[in-house]
This record gives sequence, C-alpha cells and structure tokens, in this order.
Amino acid sequence: MRCLLLFICVLWFCGCAHLSVDSQVDCGNAEDCMAKGFEFFDEANYTQAAPYFTKGCDLDSRGCFILGVLYYEGKGVKQNYNKARELFEKVCELGDEGALGCMSLGQLYYEGKGVKQDYIKAIEYTTKSCNMGEIGSCYNLGLLYGKGEGANQDSLKAKEIFTQVCNHKITAGKSGGIPVTDLMYKPMGCTALGDMYYYGYGIKQDYIKAREFYTKACESIRGVASACTNLGILYDKGMGVKQDFAKAQTLYIKGCELGSGASCGNLGLIYYQGKNVKQDFNKAKVFFTKSCDLGTAKGCYQLGEMYYRGDGVLQDDRIAYEFLSKLIVWIKV
Repeated sequence: MRCLLLFICVLWFCGCAHLSVDSQVDCGNAEDCMAKGFEFFDEANYTQAAPYFTKGCDLDSRGCFILGVLYYEGKGVKQNYNKARELFEKVCELGDEGALGCMSLGQLYYEGKGVKQDYIKAIEYTTKSCNMGEIGSCYNLGLLYGKGEGANQDSLKAKEIFTQVCNHKITAGKSGGIPVTDLMYKPMGCTALGDMYYYGYGIKQDYIKAREFYTKACESIRGVASACTNLGILYDKGMGVKQDFAKAQTLYIKGCELGSGASCGNLGLIYYQGKNVKQDFNKAKVFFTKSCDLGTAKGCYQLGEMYYRGDGVLQDDRIAYEFLSKLIVWIKV
C-alpha cells in the first residue's frame, strides 16, 4: 500500500533537529497559537513552531493534527508514535472536521507504529475518514480492498472506490476537504483504475479502458509517471489504440521527466534501435543511464550490453560486468 496519508504535512517539513519543546509561548487563543506556529514553519524553524502547536492543541483539539504529524515524523520534537496516536485520536473524535486524524490513525494501524499492527482497525479508520469526505482515505481504502488487507479481497469494491476517486464524486465533509489532497489523489485513483484494466486485476482486461484512465492520470496537473509509462506502451505496441510511435515517445519523455525508470529505459531503447528516430547511441546511453540510476533493471542491463558490444562506447568487459552484476543482485533479492 502506497502510504501517502500524511503527505500534506510532510511537504511542509524539510527537516530539523530533535530538540525539546519550550512551553513558554506568547499566544492567547488556539487560532493565534497556530498562526504563530505557521510563521515559524515559513522560516523553516520547526523547533520553535512545535511549542505553539502544542499550546494550540491544548486550547482546541482541531489544532492537534499538525502536532501529531510532528511526533510521527520527529520534526522539532522527539519522534513518538504513541504520542502521535493519542493526538490523532483526539482529532478523529471531532467528527467531519477530524477526517485527517482518522486517516492518520488508519496509517498507524496499517504500519503498526505506536500500536499493534491491525489491518481491520486500519480499514475501520480509513473507511471512517473516507465517509467524512477525505479523498486520500478513499484511495487507500481501495488499495486495502484490492489487496484483501483488513477485509476480504474485493476487486469490484476496489474498482468502485477508485472510480469515485478518479471522478472526484466523493461527498465532502463539513470541513470542506483539502484541495491539495484532491489534486494528489484524484490522478492516483485514475492510475489504479488503469492498472486494473491494463493487467486484468480482478476484472476483465481492457486496454481501451486502461488508456482512458491512464490518459486522465498522465494529463493531470501533477502527472503520474507510471500512468504516462503504461500509456506510452499502449501506443508503442498498438494495444487498445492505433499504433503511434511518436505519441509513445512523447509519453515516455514525460514519464522519464516524472521519474519513471521504465520510461527512461524505453526512450533509450528507441534511440538504441533507431525506432522511428535516427539511431543515436549517445542518447541511448543517456537514457539507459538515467533508467539504471532510478533503479530499473532494464536500464542497467542495456548499459551492460552497450559496453559488452561496444555500441557507441569503448568496448569494456569490466564496465559491462559492473552493470550486469547489478541486475544479478536485484534478481537474487
């Protein structure tokens, strides 16, 4: 399960020392305390922000979520999963305003951090948060049903949930939801649907449907690397769509830029073979190298082949062995 439940706050935290929290803060109410805490965040002074969030939480439980994330991440305070759990529980009890607290509790039970690992509890809190309108929880709920963790595996239920996330028809709670969360998870829901149709996970394989959902995900504001990659493969091989090498190349470029080692490797292969482009071993080497650096076995293998054969590089068995040996290590693992 790709656990991104706490990504909103993680984006704010770039790292800080594990220092004690100073209880002497100058703020009169929860709103002022939280505002002051965020001022320190803007200055990248997370240690100074922590006591303001602590007081804000003491004055109003709605301020406890960010403090819980501080303890979960160990940012500005000593990492403490038990403390994080206590804070998330306070937030979750707030009703619709506590969706992120319930979401985070589901995360803790899934990971077994601060609590005994319990998939049933994970799905309970994740469902609760989803029903409050938190789209990220709905996405993770789809993953849980898809894998059969905390509930019987139910591909149709997973498909239904991913469809809701992709189409963004989930009812928002009283808190109104968090737009950045929607931007994050909506394309991921589309990608998950695309994967189900592409690989035939629990449903009939359908490349046309896969193309539809991969297109939505790849063309979204944030873009999803794997969606662009698989969409490129569909155009490359003419599966569910008319074969179009130029379109495939464009999609691989986007996927590679988004960090897909597979897309980089496929681009390298295009230039290595001269597939609808002028053969260019130098460009092939650049993309194979990036693919290998991203941890993709195919990229390392192709680099090893280039050095073994001397294609566009000086033939060198030693370097070839270095790249091919990486592949052997990954296979053993």
